[in-house]
Amino acid sequence: MRVIDVRAEHHRGRPLGVGQARPRLSWITDTDAPGWWQAAYEIEIDGNSAGRVESDRSVFAPWPGTPLASRGRVVVRVRTWVTDGSESDWSEPLEIEAGLLEAGEWVAEWISPVTRDPLDVSSPAPFLRRSFQLACAVVVRARLYVTSAGIHHVHLNGVVIGDHLLAPGWSSYTHRLRYDTHDVTDLVRAGENVLGAIVADGWWRGHLGWDMLRNRYGDRLGLLAQLEVDLADGTRVVVVSDDDWSTRTGPILSSDLYNGETYDARADLDAWDQAGYDDSGWCPVERFAPAARRSSLRSAPAPLAAEEPRTASR
Repeated sequence: MRVIDVRAEHHRGRPLGVGQARPRLSWITDTDAPGWWQAAYEIEIDGNSAGRVESDRSVFAPWPGTPLASRGRVVVRVRTWVTDGSESDWSEPLEIEAGLLEAGEWVAEWISPVTRDPLDVSSPAPFLRRSFQLACAVVVRARLYVTSAGIHHVHLNGVVIGDHLLAPGWSSYTHRLRYDTHDVTDLVRAGENVLGAIVADGWWRGHLGWDMLRNRYGDRLGLLAQLEVDLADGTRVVVVSDDDWSTRTGPILSSDLYNGETYDARADLDAWDQAGYDDSGWCPVERFAPAARRSSLRSAPAPLAAEEPRTASR
């Protein structure tokens, strides 16, 4: 008998950027014993047991420890008992890391290309970039927290970050805007680094609804990004969306969820997201205040994943 597939909220694998200070835990007990039934469970957090709990609950068990702080990390294990008194081994450890849980943790500013005519139906996707220097030091941890007014792909040193499509997804943006947390520890380096993003209309500014109207949530696209790099000497380098960014349009002349994309390959911006690129011809960005407030920022839910076939009792 063994405990497998321990999860925090709905996150499979390593939960990164969890948006709850008290994430609920779920697990599966794998056993071939007939008539099996869980009688109790025990949760261990960072080596400290929360004690045996007499319960058959294995889905969304309440968090038994101290609430997580923003960026807080803990390691969790679970074991269970069966009604006949037999006991499972401890599960494999699950590392949980919280995201930015309070609005005040955000020091980044919303940025956007210079104001456009809201009646202009052309909607090229802006490219945004910023280079920054990192002293020669050992990087212990680097996290990128990012969202957009519109949908985005974010780049770091020539690499597209994450595998999400249409991030940050659709929600009632004025009430809840999702942000993603990315582990980019292996992508930052000493010397010049480049953080960039491409932002398109999506549900924010694109055609939406039966009447196919535009600008449902706003007539401007924007980016909110906060990169935090922790170095071995204990210092933290923070790179945020601010006035130091620049922008221009590129090959994506239009991009709409309903009407598709127009792409002009002659206008490709080769190596725009890499060090050494000449962006002297790019335009400045400006700050703006989208309808989504800082207080509406929420960590993105766990991505959907196909369930693997299982023979375990649940």
